[in-house]
Amino acid sequence: MKFGEFLVSKGYVTETQVDVALMIQRERMEKGQQHLRVGEILVALYAINHDRLKKALKEYAEAGLTVG
Repeated sequence: MKFGEFLVSKGYVTETQVDVALMIQRERMEKGQQHLRVGEILVALYAINHDRLKKALKEYAEAGLTVG
């Protein structure tokens, strides 16, 4: 399970918010800009705060999943 899907499954963000973050991530890559992780983009979009993101990353790791 990808991290964005995990965030949606936990109710931390919406599927639309993840889709927007992925679109921004792709656009940045196409423009040769610095790579940002989905979580970083979601924080920048105010879709999730830093504390909730850290909690989600911990839960993700505890579930045996790794952020790639």
